[in-house]
Amino acid sequence: ALRLGLTENTNPDKIEKDMEELLPKDRWRRFSDILIYHGREICKARRPEHNRCPIFDLCPSNST
Repeated sequence: ALRLGLTENTNPDKIEKDMEELLPKDRWRRFSDILIYHGREICKARRPEHNRCPIFDLCPSNST
């Protein structure tokens, strides 16, 4: 969420609150699962795989 620019917080509780403000309640769980999966499989902390990322064109890490 931080890398995607969805929050400026690093505290998990504050990040959760930020995400709750962005989405309807019925989407919180699914969105959380998607972010977790994306982080584990593509947007890894030490080496994000930008070439595999389906949303890289929307990502603040994309400086092009």
